[in-house]
Amino acid sequence: SILGYLLQLNIRTMATTHYSQLKIYALTTDNVRNASVEFDIETLSPTYRLLIGVPGKSNAFEISQRLGLQDYIIDYAREMISKENVEFEDVLQAIDKDRRITEERKLEAERLQYEVDKLKDELNREKERIEKSKDRIILRAKEEARSILRRAKDESDGIIKELKQVSKAIDRDRNRKIQESQERLKLSLDEVEGSLSEDILNVQSKEPPRELNMGDKVEVLSLNQVGDVLEPPDDDGNVLVQVGLMKVNVHISTLKLSKDEDAEKTTVSTKRIIRSKSSHIKNEIDLRGTTLDDALLTLDKYIDDVYIAGLKEASIIHGKGTGVLRKGIREYVRGHRLIKSSRPGKHGEGGDGVTIIGVDT
Repeated sequence: SILGYLLQLNIRTMATTHYSQLKIYALTTDNVRNASVEFDIETLSPTYRLLIGVPGKSNAFEISQRLGLQDYIIDYAREMISKENVEFEDVLQAIDKDRRITEERKLEAERLQYEVDKLKDELNREKERIEKSKDRIILRAKEEARSILRRAKDESDGIIKELKQVSKAIDRDRNRKIQESQERLKLSLDEVEGSLSEDILNVQSKEPPRELNMGDKVEVLSLNQVGDVLEPPDDDGNVLVQVGLMKVNVHISTLKLSKDEDAEKTTVSTKRIIRSKSSHIKNEIDLRGTTLDDALLTLDKYIDDVYIAGLKEASIIHGKGTGVLRKGIREYVRGHRLIKSSRPGKHGEGGDGVTIIGVDT
């Protein structure tokens, strides 16, 4: 009634509403028109395009669904709206869909018309050029083109022939140099292997230990270093020994029990290394962006450093991604001898993109 009264007074009025009755009023009353600002449901934002003659549509249900509101709440809300309102909204939605399709077809028609006009202009220009040309000029141009093509072909054939000859010479020279390098490398490796076999690998203990347990101090004769036994000898007599920061697998015949003086020196040196590690090793490592093989190599060294530094817990950041890196890392840490526990990160720790490990210190 207010809008009708203002209309009788010939007062220009702009009114916004969500009521379908007022939208129908604008559709059925002279000198009153609907208008709306276009809204993009996909991006949940207005396009700021003013559509004259198109009534606005309520997008509450679509927006609520995009924002994650449960379907049963939305369905219940639909049931509370009158059938007339629902049908009117459906009509508005159909009108808006038809309007979009019409606009798209209009733009496509304009684009096609532009291309047609452009092709027509080009065709007319080409036609005029051909009409101005004489048969004699065209024939001469064709003969000159054939001559140019023949000369170009002859020149290209000559260049290709020269390139093939150069390529063969380069390949012969390269193969010769590769062969010479391989032979020099083989000789060098043979010399190094012989030296290692004679000076290091064949070092034998005069008094090899008869029995070794975890934690025993031994001297590795091939390295001239003192270390700690990490694992007892296996059936073949191989022993895993921690020498400073290195873990080496040596035969029991190259070991002998360490004296107290050497053990004390090694202990002091090891403590100094542990203090240095503790000041540099962080309690997290980021392996995102690496392949699984590279990540496992880096992780193995990191776990050793964490163990030496005495950290009880560390975070492995692998991200979520396709899951290949996460799955491979979690399977690896579950079977690692220095890891006593592992779990996915909690909320605030990185979630499923992080694995928390407990180190057996």
